[in-house]
Amino acid sequence: MKRLVIYMCVTALTVVVLPVHLFAAQNTDSTPNPIRVTGVYSTLYLNKEEGDLLGIEVMITKTEKNYYVVFQSAEGVALPPVVTKAVVDGNTIMFKVNEPGGYSGTFRGRIKQTGIEGGFVNGQRDPFMRKTFLLPRKCSFWTQ
Repeated sequence: MKRLVIYMCVTALTVVVLPVHLFAAQNTDSTPNPIRVTGVYSTLYLNKEEGDLLGIEVMITKTEKNYYVVFQSAEGVALPPVVTKAVVDGNTIMFKVNEPGGYSGTFRGRIKQTGIEGGFVNGQRDPFMRKTFLLPRKCSFWTQ
């Protein structure tokens, strides 16, 4: 009789606990992964009709403690890249640029799966005259 009671308790626990455990494991596996911050975000392209290079390219890298941005723009020709420290908080990014003859000021944006959507705080516009713009996540112009 004692064995029968133990068997019934174990069976009842298996029937109740195992499905709950499997359901919980299934739900935690389906949670979305956080968005990856590092990578290349670029609108750089070559206008074949006029031979002009246009756009902006941002590469975000990371050290042990900080994020850094390599920023380069082009309005006809490519300007020298600028390396600057970035502040990343969740999926937001902010960095300052002082590109000789090009962009200067603070860029603020939101990192998405598809790219960085943002703009310059002081109102500078991208080469297409947009105040807020999307820098798509893709391979660098320089590796194509």
